[in-house]
Amino acid sequence: MSILGGFFLDNALQQVTGKTPVAKTPVTKKTGDVTVLQSVHLRYKQGTSDKDYHIEVVSDPSQTEYLVKVKYGRHGSKLKEIVKDRSQFRSVADQKFYRLRNEKQRKGYISV
Repeated sequence: MSILGGFFLDNALQQVTGKTPVAKTPVTKKTGDVTVLQSVHLRYKQGTSDKDYHIEVVSDPSQTEYLVKVKYGRHGSKLKEIVKDRSQFRSVADQKFYRLRNEKQRKGYISV
């Protein structure tokens, strides 16, 4: 899915919730040995379900590898962390990031 697809999804969320979606893409920041290039925090709350889903694109210090990391789990508990994708190219990592974000938003997760 393209970035444009995310745009339409954001507009649909705005119409349903009445809130303007805010991009959670911080300026590059360093944390430990990696640099976080972009991130988003999504949440799903319906009935007894209350889930968090965090997605990050990070690079190693030499910027030879880009990782798409995901943290997920029940809101308020310790989140599980996995690496969803590794790539030598930033564009590939960004595509995976947007694909995951759009997938979760289609399932009802909202950006917080």
